[in-house]
Amino acid sequence: MSIPCVQRERPGRSTVVAYRQLPSGLFPPSPLPELVVLPGPDILDTFAVEVLAGEEAGLEAYRLRYEVYCRELGWEPCDGRPTGCERDADDDRSLQVLFRHRASGRAVATFRLVLADPRDPLAPFPFERHCPLLLPGMAERDPARRLGCAELSRFCVVGPVRHGCADGPVPWGLDPGQWRREWPHRRGLGRLMVLVAAQVMISIGLDWIYILSEAGLRSILRSSGFPFTRAGPDITWNGRRSPARCGRPTARSGLGTAEGRVLAGPLAARLRPALARHPLLAIYPVAAAAGAAPGVGHG
Repeated sequence: MSIPCVQRERPGRSTVVAYRQLPSGLFPPSPLPELVVLPGPDILDTFAVEVLAGEEAGLEAYRLRYEVYCRELGWEPCDGRPTGCERDADDDRSLQVLFRHRASGRAVATFRLVLADPRDPLAPFPFERHCPLLLPGMAERDPARRLGCAELSRFCVVGPVRHGCADGPVPWGLDPGQWRREWPHRRGLGRLMVLVAAQVMISIGLDWIYILSEAGLRSILRSSGFPFTRAGPDITWNGRRSPARCGRPTARSGLGTAEGRVLAGPLAARLRPALARHPLLAIYPVAAAAGAAPGVGHG
């Protein structure tokens, strides 16, 4: 589904898009800023994208989640986490992606993809545990095809990047001039995260990605060209949230837009080698293409 918009071209830089309307029929209307910044290729000079593997490598993502989900938002309890990490049993079958601010070296954003457990493909995804009522056919029940499904969750950005304006407080001892120049990239970080998630989905060969999201994340997804389809009624869990899913054709369409193509190639070049080596992905097509193992047939 296309999103009608007016583009203001800025060759070699971020594209500023003024949206006239949003897709209807999937969710009730939700507000978007008048101007939406879609990141250009130079955003990768500000933020590095890292695919994490192993408990030690994932510590930065878990600590970032603790800062945002526990201390800042209060969505998860702070008690009982002496190491300052927010993690759960679903992390054992999750692909962790981290976004690092190059100038400071700090981890500033993360998300995870919860994969189907090949030993127990019917084990529920987090959204299935929270949503007892789903629309018919929205949750895959065939064990083999469950391996082509994943859930996008723990999508978070640290406060100084999420809230920081062009002329606001400068964190981490950074140069104020550089902080101001990076402001369009900070505004575009959420959309970069969405593009990375879509590129991972295509690279792995997933058929479906599910989310359980609040309206703000759905707005980022839709404004980036990735409208998710409602999978069930809203629930109340850390606010009002909706289960939804996005199929591979929609992800390909989003990556194939003029804006998506700007970053699709550079992201694929950065992500595919790390994905092919990741121990959790040995059964997926990206690993099979690297000669690691036969894929599951969803590529």
